[in-house]
Amino acid sequence: MPPPTNVTRPSYDDARWNPDLHAQLRRTPATEGAATRKALNSLVRRYMYQILTGCGRERCETPMCATARKGKRKFSHISAKLLASELTCSSTSYLCPGLPADADFGPVDDVQPELSTKSLIHRIYQTSSLATVGLSKDPTPSEQPELLTFDCIYADIVEHLSRTTTTTGDPTLMHDTFIAVFSSAERLAKSFGSWTPRMGYLLDLDLSEVLGAWYCIEQGGAGLKRGVIGALTRVLTTPFPSTMSAKERAKVLVIALYTVTAHQDPCVVDADPYYAIPAIRALLNIDPPEEVKQYFAKRTKEEDITRGLELLCKTITERVSQDWETVRGIGEEGCWGGIKWLEMMYEADKQRMEPMAKEEWFHLPEKILKESSYLETIKPWLESTDKSPKNILNYPFLLSFSTRVSLLRASSFGSMLALEQSIGVNAAVVAQLSRHFTRALTPRSSESCHILDIRRTHLVHDAFAGISGRKTWELKRPLRVRFVGGGEDGVDQGGLQKEFFASLCHVVFDEDYGLFVTDADSQLVWFNPAARDEVRTYELVGMLVGMAVYNGVILPLSFPKMMYKKILGEEISLTDFAEWCPGVMRGMLTMLEWEDGDVEEVFSLSYDYSWKHWDGSVNTVCMKEGHEPGTIPVTNANRADYAYDYLAYTVHKSIERQWEAFSRGLAVCTNARMFTLFSPTELQSVFQGEQDLNIDEWRAITQYTDGYSPTHRTIRAFWSIVSALPPRLQRQLLVFVTASDRLPPGGMGKLTFVIQRNGPDSDRLPSAQTCFCRLLLPEYEGRRKLKKMLMTAVEFGQEGFGLV
Repeated sequence: MPPPTNVTRPSYDDARWNPDLHAQLRRTPATEGAATRKALNSLVRRYMYQILTGCGRERCETPMCATARKGKRKFSHISAKLLASELTCSSTSYLCPGLPADADFGPVDDVQPELSTKSLIHRIYQTSSLATVGLSKDPTPSEQPELLTFDCIYADIVEHLSRTTTTTGDPTLMHDTFIAVFSSAERLAKSFGSWTPRMGYLLDLDLSEVLGAWYCIEQGGAGLKRGVIGALTRVLTTPFPSTMSAKERAKVLVIALYTVTAHQDPCVVDADPYYAIPAIRALLNIDPPEEVKQYFAKRTKEEDITRGLELLCKTITERVSQDWETVRGIGEEGCWGGIKWLEMMYEADKQRMEPMAKEEWFHLPEKILKESSYLETIKPWLESTDKSPKNILNYPFLLSFSTRVSLLRASSFGSMLALEQSIGVNAAVVAQLSRHFTRALTPRSSESCHILDIRRTHLVHDAFAGISGRKTWELKRPLRVRFVGGGEDGVDQGGLQKEFFASLCHVVFDEDYGLFVTDADSQLVWFNPAARDEVRTYELVGMLVGMAVYNGVILPLSFPKMMYKKILGEEISLTDFAEWCPGVMRGMLTMLEWEDGDVEEVFSLSYDYSWKHWDGSVNTVCMKEGHEPGTIPVTNANRADYAYDYLAYTVHKSIERQWEAFSRGLAVCTNARMFTLFSPTELQSVFQGEQDLNIDEWRAITQYTDGYSPTHRTIRAFWSIVSALPPRLQRQLLVFVTASDRLPPGGMGKLTFVIQRNGPDSDRLPSAQTCFCRLLLPEYEGRRKLKKMLMTAVEFGQEGFGLV
């Protein structure tokens, strides 16, 4: 059975040939002797001429012609003989129509006219070694017979080997060929070339042929697979010949990578440690060269290596995680080699305009980071300055987003725990911290917490007063909020913190407060360039934001992604700027793309940057140092520079003092290096949570107590009502129960939401325990009453907390 292939090859039937000669040969009985043998040998010589020399036509498309191959798929003399012999015996002719009439490669051994491939090959080369060479052991060089094998492998040769084995029932030629090729780096470098320049422009490699060859190897049985993998292991553990180029070495590594990992064969992937695991480790101990990275980065999606890439990542991550379990900390070189290969493939995929890999393909199982090892993983990493220590946190793409969020929480816990131990708090408090560090931090006794006493009428003043002048170690203790002066008796078990930060953000980040400005189109906020003198206030705001992140509280912020790129020190693009200020960006793009005349005359822009003060006055500066405002026009020649300078002024220079103060405050409670575990989008989720509500997901994660269940009449009516609500009221219900209109990092799946039966039908409104995200819902007698009572509670609920 021929191997499968994804490459569309030219049809052999399209080639022209000499029908008279072939018809005569097929009709000639084997007994006619010398004349027939002479004609047959002549045809073999013509095929050899075609395979090795070519017809010479400029646009030859005959697959078996050297001219059509344009220097690729170079055959040795013996390989050409074998292929020419089979073509001669074929019932179909493959002679190139442009082959010269006098084309002749010279004399070859006498050929018998039998059409059996096995008989033909044996009679031409008069050898029996094919039948005597086995795979049970590797003969020494002096013992090795002269094998009749191809010195490279292509789809044509694989088809030949498959047909030979099927026709003769003798797999020896196939075995010997695959073992010979996979035993030599030079032979592998000549194999599996691309049919078209487009597909092989990087390494002259067609991956579909690698997989087709493996399909053929599978048909050869476990002995052949074992022999191929063993031969490849020896190639990978031996230095490559110095005569091989960098691209040839990279090609061999890619072939090896797909051979040992890309096929769904348990015998190769993880079942037989005697030959599969050594092959994988031998490969992973080789640092992947840049040529391999560029090969993965530049292959087009149409070439469909997505499935192969997924299997590669899966195999390597499984092998690394198994070794991690074995050696405790993946200290083995093979494991770190596997991580380097994963890093190479991850970075290569990110270089593509349309990444093909999914993030989860690269994730190691979460079991490798047990809670007990979080802190011992984080501490040495935070103390190091580079990737030299072997720590998994140097490769955050290997960890799922939820695992990295847990690591961030564990980092906060580690700081809290160190403080508790240093100030001599009793062991029970420390134990309580230890039990809960991966979840939202629960309240502690007053002696172990930083307490903020807040009056609702003086929210911002009391918040700033509660953190001003405090030492860092005080601010890094677990936070506890008390609302005072209003007769509230709520106990902060997480809900009061969320309400406090939400109320604070609604005031401080409002444009009327003066620290931040809001774009009318996007409704996103940014630092106010006019508030240059509010340095201390920005620092206090940064401290409060940092305290919220440190204590695991989601903030109702509306910063654009470029805010988090700025925190991570990443470059901000015009696309990022467009998210915050789409109106300005549309005008900017119109100017940049203008082709109907000079932009100076049409747009009348100066190379200036302006911002408005509270009193309505406008401050303008020239973005070219040493020039006065209005002195440099924007022209066709400098409009691109103007766009990028405008971006730089908006996100950097105009808010330099404000940003430095905010960053200084943010760093009081948080460690900037922990933020590098996240992408800008992920960090945005850590700070701001997620806002997309999906009712079906919400319903799926909800838990029920005290008699309620998903099929209860009241619960079915409840979700019917909620599904029909407009998004504003759905979000208001979320605030009513959880004290936040945002979902935790990771989305709805990370939300805790409980509906508890609160007695039989009554006139009591539904209530909530926001600290526990619990809705207390009476069993109302009908759907109409349920909707009325629920909407009254949600829309007109009062601020404040009471004990239920």
